Amino acid sequence: MEADIPLWYHFNFHHTLLLDAGISTGYSAAFIVSLLTISAFLAASEVAFFSLTDNDIDKLKQGDDSSSARHILRLVEMPHTLLATILIAHTIVNIGIVIISDFVIKGVFENSGISHHWAAYITGQLSVQMPEEELTDTINFLVTVVGVTSLLVLFGEITPKLYARSNNVKLARFAASPITYLVKILSPVSRFLVRWTDTLEEKLEHRSASSNIATKEEFDKAIDLTVNNDKTGDQEASFLKNIINFGDVEVQQIMCPRKNIVGIDTIETYKDVLALVKRSGFSRYPVYENDLDNVIGILYSKDLLEHLDEDGSFVWTNLVEKEVVYVPESKKIDDLLRFFQKEKQHLAIVVDEFGGTSGLVSLEDIMEQIIGEIHDESDTEKLIRFQRIDDNNYIFEGDALLNDVCRALKIDYDKFTEVRGDANALAGLVLEKTGVIPKKDTEIEILNYKIKVLSVNKRRIEKVQFTIVQPS
Repeated sequence: MEADIPLWYHFNFHHTLLLDAGISTGYSAAFIVSLLTISAFLAASEVAFFSLTDNDIDKLKQGDDSSSARHILRLVEMPHTLLATILIAHTIVNIGIVIISDFVIKGVFENSGISHHWAAYITGQLSVQMPEEELTDTINFLVTVVGVTSLLVLFGEITPKLYARSNNVKLARFAASPITYLVKILSPVSRFLVRWTDTLEEKLEHRSASSNIATKEEFDKAIDLTVNNDKTGDQEASFLKNIINFGDVEVQQIMCPRKNIVGIDTIETYKDVLALVKRSGFSRYPVYENDLDNVIGILYSKDLLEHLDEDGSFVWTNLVEKEVVYVPESKKIDDLLRFFQKEKQHLAIVVDEFGGTSGLVSLEDIMEQIIGEIHDESDTEKLIRFQRIDDNNYIFEGDALLNDVCRALKIDYDKFTEVRGDANALAGLVLEKTGVIPKKDTEIEILNYKIKVLSVNKRRIEKVQFTIVQPS
């Protein structure tokens, strides 16, 4: 039968097959280029969104009401969802590139016979003992891996990310709308991944926290072993331990409590202000209207020097700096130190959960947490805040901060972590234990210490005796 088929039919038949294969390969190659473009877009978008600075965000909030700006602001408010969406889409696109590239490379190599030629050369000239068909598949696989990986790394990762890093705002605007739609489309999958990663992150953080506690204890033991057993060695050990524990200290543990804040009411006369400044000797004063819950600015003592000769009618409130820094009680002091350094600030008002003023913290307070007490001419009141009876007994004001007590008596503050609850002062520690305002002479025992109430009124504990109980 085959002899009856004309030669031209064989030629046209094979030509048609090759033409169809070429067209199919061409479409596939065009599809790969399209997917590679999308991959580059997603990689660049990831860098563009996550390299936006606080300054960039503020500019978008204040001076731009365009739809792209609104999309960007919405997306950066949900970073986990944004990242999950981009990574899911990026992974799907890259898988598509690999699958189609494998199809194209196999088609090109098989139609042209290149892989068979290479396989024959390797088996013949290099004496590789492997079936030619198996070797052909291996060559196709290696070419696919090397070629596709090179394409993805160069055009789908490095190049777009380098461009996005230097044009992040421009690219974020361009990508804002498509990525917003992508977030909506992939929300079921991204929501599941975000929940799963949040759960995993919480477990890892908990495990990391436990590990950190153990590490700190080991550091403390190592420090005690390596320093000399003299006064200088004790100071070095205290300094090193303060550095290790620095990141765990909250503002409420070192702040000057509200009761001890020396502030100035705006209704005070200039004469009264000068008298207060001379009497207290501080360099900065919070200025408030009516009460300390309404601090309106900070008065610098140095600004008064040029106006010492003014009469009592001088409007001193014109010298008040209106910029006030507010921080929550729970803020870590290492974060606050970085903020002070960045913004060139020295003082912050500490607010409670209701927005009321609970204290004041300064740069000096933070530095004292590392290097110990810093005394100057204005610290006379600080120096007499406790009375030493003997080596084991001391009298403190009820509002003395636990942190200060531990520093004064060279006690490890971490010992009170589990028993102090929300208390930051000795009086708070007593209340945490008793649950009510105790009567005079009430005694409580905490760890290896005894606290006796010496003076109390209807509202607060005024004085306590702190005793270090020696083991029998």
